[in-house]
Amino acid sequence: MRSQSGQPLRGVVVLVDPLDKPSPPIPDVANATDQAGYYYWALPPGRYRLSFIHNGTRIATRDVAIPDGRRIVSFDVVIADRKEP
Repeated sequence: MRSQSGQPLRGVVVLVDPLDKPSPPIPDVANATDQAGYYYWALPPGRYRLSFIHNGTRIATRDVAIPDGRRIVSFDVVIADRKEP
């Protein structure tokens, strides 16, 4: 996860909601980005909605599909820089 200006966003909470019914078992309730803005989550094949929460605010939602036989699915999430009041 990065800001629009390219800064890594650390400590962003990542939540997963299975979209398939019945849903596969999810090993963890939540995850978080590291110092470099990355996270890794071993999820079984299926469709999921990922929610990204930073400082208590949902900043992004992304639907992803993990096909059978895939070990790694990666994508970039860029968040608009916040304007200071």
